[in-house]
Amino acid sequence: LDLDATIALISDQTAGKAVGFDGTKLFSDTWRSAPFSKAATIPDATGTGAAEPIRANAAQEIDTSWLRPETIGLLRAYRDQVRDNDVLQTAIDPQRHAGSNEWAIAPRNSATGHALIANDPHLSLSEPPNFYPISVRVPGKLNVAGMGFPGLPFVIQGQNERIAWGSTVHPMDVTDLYQEQLVPEPTSPSGFASMYLGKKENVLAIPQTFSVWTPGVGMSPAPASLNLPGVTLIVSRHGPILSLDRSSGVAISVQYAGFYPTHEAEAFMLIDQAKNVDDFKAALQYFDVGSQNFAYADVDGNIAYFTSGEMPLREDLQAMKVTGAPPYFVRNGQGGNEWLPLPTTQLPPQQALPFQILPYSEMPQVVNPSNGWFVNANNDPIGQTLDNDPLNSLRPGGGIYYLNPGYDGFRAGRITQLVRAKLANGGKLSVADMQSIQADTVLIDAEVFVPFIAQAMTNALKPGADPTLAALGSAPVVKAAVAQLGTWDFSTPTGIDTGYDASETNGVLTTPSPQEISNSVAATIYAAWRSKFMANTVDTILKTLTLPLPPQQQTLSALRFQLENFSTTGGRGSSGVSFFNVPGVTDATVRRDILILKSVADGMTMLASDDFAPAFNKSTNLSDYRWGKLHRVVFAHLMGNLYSPGAPFGQLPLPSLANLPGATHNARASTVNGFMFTGGPNRRYVGDMNKVPIGQSSLPGGVSGDPRSPFFTNLLMQWLTNDTFPIVPDSFPRIPWLP
Repeated sequence: LDLDATIALISDQTAGKAVGFDGTKLFSDTWRSAPFSKAATIPDATGTGAAEPIRANAAQEIDTSWLRPETIGLLRAYRDQVRDNDVLQTAIDPQRHAGSNEWAIAPRNSATGHALIANDPHLSLSEPPNFYPISVRVPGKLNVAGMGFPGLPFVIQGQNERIAWGSTVHPMDVTDLYQEQLVPEPTSPSGFASMYLGKKENVLAIPQTFSVWTPGVGMSPAPASLNLPGVTLIVSRHGPILSLDRSSGVAISVQYAGFYPTHEAEAFMLIDQAKNVDDFKAALQYFDVGSQNFAYADVDGNIAYFTSGEMPLREDLQAMKVTGAPPYFVRNGQGGNEWLPLPTTQLPPQQALPFQILPYSEMPQVVNPSNGWFVNANNDPIGQTLDNDPLNSLRPGGGIYYLNPGYDGFRAGRITQLVRAKLANGGKLSVADMQSIQADTVLIDAEVFVPFIAQAMTNALKPGADPTLAALGSAPVVKAAVAQLGTWDFSTPTGIDTGYDASETNGVLTTPSPQEISNSVAATIYAAWRSKFMANTVDTILKTLTLPLPPQQQTLSALRFQLENFSTTGGRGSSGVSFFNVPGVTDATVRRDILILKSVADGMTMLASDDFAPAFNKSTNLSDYRWGKLHRVVFAHLMGNLYSPGAPFGQLPLPSLANLPGATHNARASTVNGFMFTGGPNRRYVGDMNKVPIGQSSLPGGVSGDPRSPFFTNLLMQWLTNDTFPIVPDSFPRIPWLP
């Protein structure tokens, strides 16, 4: 949903008019489309350039003059209403539990001489796990094994006798919010009509009944005290109304590709039976909604990357313009921003949406890429957003090519880095290398930011340095912390005897080495610095202006851009707003360095504070700051954390998973429990495409949700230390998950 972005844009524009800066540009400066790293799946896999821009500053062609004040009020009220709703939070905040990884290696780059494939999808960590191990065998016809969902008789990610596949979420903008104008209409079943191009269109009223389950009672009607609506109002050309201002008739509706009957079950039935690339690609034509990046490999040595899902074509983008606001903001429901209709007679049998969609030939995909590998981790598949503008590329047949306003870039950047390093100078990747990459905990953002911390310290120690800067640089705790970061390899081991690390085997704990302890301490110091650096720069400026904060990934991308381009920007965005403010200091470089080192000092103060005493007992000894004391995984049992592994608190110390700040904890964390996390890899799979695929997998738990069952956590210890069990589709007694 485009709630937060629209609220932020309007807030930025309003503040800009009042204070004297360009609010639209401030939004572009802080809510960046450009990812943290420039890893792009197809350009990296083929050696070709990213998508070429054909329009300048397209993303800043934003007209919001038509938006009503009531609309902003409705958006804010709805955001507050659903803030604590776990089901809707994923739609509102797509980075929540975000993070999935996949990559494939061609035989010429493989130590086994076969194609290799890896996949570790990240979702919420629950007990029992989201995925259910499944094998389906029809002698002579089908032999498939992998992970599925309870109740669905298909393998969603897995292997058969000829192919293996995995998937990650492909962020694709298939949801639009609309500002509607409702008016009374006695002839309408609902009593309302919506205005479109100056004409009335009846609003539908769909009766709704809600029931609740009560122990000992069963299902019964929901009590009136819950204030649940008796009907859902639907704008026929868009979708249900989320919120309505009755006095003005202004309403917010939502249009979503998933509102239509779709064919995903058929897609997976066909995928399970696929024997080659063509079969697999044909099956994906039935995957209509919930767009995915699919990694594919087969026993013939082919590797391939595909995207799936139906992308609706917007009328204004197809006409080579943006009418009003782009699709990642609230759009005008009274005309100009429609999804282009498709006559029913022209609807292909595998298509779900009754609209024109991006042809599958234009969806990102590559078979046997020239570089012999590809990586995807929810990142930009074609490099369209690397220039911070998602709307300046052209479709081959005309119209603006648009997929999504932005992507993750952290994990793909690190995995791409590791793959390139292994292949340098003629090297090859083994199965063990693939598993090692899945276990990697190096923070790519630390690789970027720590050198700036070191340079700030160097500048602080120079003769004649600014007094404030010099004082920070000479503070013993700051000097010690920066020195600790200087010895760091950017990994994040737990550093404690009770912590689970990939260096251990099958969940058997060992004493951490001195190097692991040192890296663990540095990881804690860096995480504290990162939180404070965000707070002291972008967050302070926006809070001073009473503006919403961008998501953590966009904030880190904005800070990287500013630091790497400081000689040009001086710490100011294109809006003219400075993100590095220190009263009384005129030199921009000095202000930058002061805030960098102040963030070190603030972070160290935080770690030694009363609030962090449960982890560090108010210690000022750096060696006590072990990462595993802060970074703890919580497995949320469906019946409550009392039943979670590690109960009564359900917490186990782990290193940072997935190389992504924020996917495993909030990068802005400033409380001792803020570093806990509830999302991570729901499966780790590596396949070697031998004569038949040889697969290894893992599961964060067991198939049973009953804590008394031997199959409750029988696979958890392997998962905690990045170990695996074999996928054996043709020999049921050897499968370890069967009760």
